[in-house]
Amino acid sequence: MHNIYKDPFLYDIIKENITAFGKKNDINGVSYMAEVLGLCGKTKNIQLYKRLSSNETTKFIKLDELLIMLGEMDKEEQKSILDALVSKFGFFIKPTPKADETIQAVEVSMQIGVLEIQGMLGLLADEVVADLEDGVIDEKEAKRIKRIAMDMRKQLRAIENKLDEFIG
Repeated sequence: MHNIYKDPFLYDIIKENITAFGKKNDINGVSYMAEVLGLCGKTKNIQLYKRLSSNETTKFIKLDELLIMLGEMDKEEQKSILDALVSKFGFFIKPTPKADETIQAVEVSMQIGVLEIQGMLGLLADEVVADLEDGVIDEKEAKRIKRIAMDMRKQLRAIENKLDEFIG
C-alpha cells in the first residue's frame, strides 16, 4: 500500500485562488467551482472543500477537475496554482511568447475581418436601397447584391476558421 499524502501548501494555494476568483467576479468562488465540476446539492461546497483538504484522505481533487477549474480562472490565478504545483517538483513556468503572439495575431485578424464585414454590410444595404428605388431588382442588380452577400459569407467563414484554429 502506498502512502497517501496531500500537500497542504498546494491545496491552500488552490483554495486561495478559488476565493480570489470569486472576489474578482463578485461571486462565491467555491460554489461556482463546485457547480462547474458537476457537484450538486446542499453539500456541493463541502464536497469541494473535502477534495481540497489536506486532512481528508479519502477524497482527492483529480487532475481533470483541476484543469477545469484552471480553465475558469484568470491568468493570475492559473499561474499562482501552476507555480505552486511545479515548484514542489523543482520546475518553473514561463509563458511562451509564441502563444501570446498567436493570440494577438488571431485577435488582429478577427478585428480586420469584422471591419471588412461592417463595410460589406453597409455596401449591401446601400445597393439594396438604390436598386429598390425603381421598385424592381433586375437580374444584374440581383447578381451584384448576391456577390456582396457571398463575399460577406466568405469573410464570416474566415473568422469562424480563425476561431476554430484558436480553440483547437
